[in-house]
Amino acid sequence: MAAYVLPAFYALFLWWFSTGAILYLDGLPRRTFKWSMIGAAAVTAGAFYGLDQSSDDSSIGGTYAAFTCGLLIWAWQQISFYTGYLTGPRKVMCREGCSGWPHFGHALQANLYHETSIALSLGLCLVLTWGAPNQIGLWTFLILWWMHESARLNVFLGVRNVTEEFLPEHMAFLKSFLNKKPMNLLFPFSVTVSTLATMWVAQLAWAAPTQAEAAGFSFLTALMALAVLEHWFLVLPLPAERLWDWGLSSRQPAPDSDAPPPGDGHHRRSDTASAPNLQTIKHKNGQRTAAANARREASMDYNRIFDDRLGQIHAEGRYRVFADLKRRCGAYPQADQFADGQARPVTVWCSNDYLGMSQHPLVRAAMHEAIDEVGAGSGGTRNISGTTHYHVELEAELADLHDKEAALLFTSAYVANDATLSTLVKLIPGTVIFSDEKNHASMIAGIRHGGGEKRIWRHNDVSHLEELLASYPASTPKLIVFESVYSMDGHIAPMAAICDLAEKYGALTYLDEVHAVGMYGPRGGGIAERDGVMHRIDIINGTLAKGFGVMGGYIAASRACCDAIRSYAPGFIFTTSLAPTLAAGALASIRHLKVSQIERARHQERARTLKAKLKGRDLPVMDNPSHIVPVLVGDPVHCKLVTDMLMAHYGIYVQPINYPTVAKGTERIRLTPTPLHTDEH
Repeated sequence: MAAYVLPAFYALFLWWFSTGAILYLDGLPRRTFKWSMIGAAAVTAGAFYGLDQSSDDSSIGGTYAAFTCGLLIWAWQQISFYTGYLTGPRKVMCREGCSGWPHFGHALQANLYHETSIALSLGLCLVLTWGAPNQIGLWTFLILWWMHESARLNVFLGVRNVTEEFLPEHMAFLKSFLNKKPMNLLFPFSVTVSTLATMWVAQLAWAAPTQAEAAGFSFLTALMALAVLEHWFLVLPLPAERLWDWGLSSRQPAPDSDAPPPGDGHHRRSDTASAPNLQTIKHKNGQRTAAANARREASMDYNRIFDDRLGQIHAEGRYRVFADLKRRCGAYPQADQFADGQARPVTVWCSNDYLGMSQHPLVRAAMHEAIDEVGAGSGGTRNISGTTHYHVELEAELADLHDKEAALLFTSAYVANDATLSTLVKLIPGTVIFSDEKNHASMIAGIRHGGGEKRIWRHNDVSHLEELLASYPASTPKLIVFESVYSMDGHIAPMAAICDLAEKYGALTYLDEVHAVGMYGPRGGGIAERDGVMHRIDIINGTLAKGFGVMGGYIAASRACCDAIRSYAPGFIFTTSLAPTLAAGALASIRHLKVSQIERARHQERARTLKAKLKGRDLPVMDNPSHIVPVLVGDPVHCKLVTDMLMAHYGIYVQPINYPTVAKGTERIRLTPTPLHTDEH
């Protein structure tokens, strides 16, 4: 029996370990890929040599060697693909709505070099083993090729589990070729053929006249059984990724440290400290000079490290260059761009001042009045003289806007997300956060800083969300975190369905309405107000910028929740409050948009018109139901080139959107028409 079991276990282990090793290497920083490929190339060269030598060896040792060499040759195909060295001429996502043969053609272009490499390697294996008695290495490669092609076709045609979690970030463009559905017509055929082949090879192993042949056919039987299992993983709710947690660990960021500083968070100094005298100043200057000299003499060149890191993003074509602009009050979206000491007129097409409220006469008048009445700054934190009457009025207005008991102001919506989410986990120990995979960086930061358990659910996939929620006991505190409008794709969350799940599984809901407040709903309360589910959302995050045209962020929730965040969140406690003039401007903007429908109606019409005009020119507009107008480019260098040409030749200012704002391979320009954009613009 050992003649069958030991080879089978060896095949299973080698397949499992090599797959995990590839996942681990492909998840490392991209600067390591060339070393991974050099090492893999050396191993592969040795494997081809070993395949040649073992093909004439019919002993058990020769059989083990041939199988190992065949698997290592295949491993090189996989690592070269997932590092991005051998993919295909197409490295961009397929346009939304593309289907049928054009979609298949794009998929083929994305994999062409890889498939060609497999064919060439197969040809070399055939040459090396032609007419030799030991064909196990060749058949190992053939079975792995069958597993690969069958699984790839099935995920293209549609299965329940498309295993996109195995794709490294730099290969995200391949996600557009993965389709989710319960099953496709090819799947039963694939499983049936694989199962029959497994049974046939198993019979050959059982009837083998020698131990070497029994071992060889046992290797192949194990691989075919894995092919069957791999296919069932595609349609059954089984956590295949758990098999390689260790391999996927290289893709997980290091945990953030949330240990508080010593003391109560303040840096104290003596109130009785006297002014420094000249000797003290000279002594301190001498210390600084000595420290600077010591740093220069040290072996660690910190500036070189900074330059190297900047060089990486320059090489990838995603170095960010800020446009030096001066907007024209009353003439928006017109602005002046300053470059090389000169100013030239441009039209802004990428501002998040969605409704142009920063230009509104009521908003500007309120800000002028506030600065004339109370001055420029707030004077301190909210606890130390920084709570002005403007802040109190604004929080009451925001609570009313979202039909909540209270609201709490922050210096930005990023800070509001970070401070609130990190504090909630500490206030409710054991809380598990369920986060949409496309949530904003501020939400991700807050979740990480909280240090609690998190589960990532596939974007807008309520079935996957329910699957994750159902895996925890009813007694576990749960928090569902999502956005209403996803700013880079323009998708809108299935809010009612998410609220249904929250009620079913006893979870709190946390909604980011940053790209919706002011622009949706009868009073500008966002998508939740528009869809009639605002009363079902526990905590709403919003911004005073974007739709309201000023600056700042907030949360709206129950009085107890806001008071707890106010009392425990360091991001609220230890920072200077919003300037009164900002609070006054935001207050005027919110009050106006609560009663005016003109801006919202014009905004939606402008977005629809722009999308129609772009599609009429056959441009790759990414379809969505919101006001966001993303146009897919798919390459950082090309994206920057497009925006530079628009600015240089047409005076149109659009900023390229690259990684890390969007996944690599999905680079785009993002157009944001406002009510003030005309057809002439």
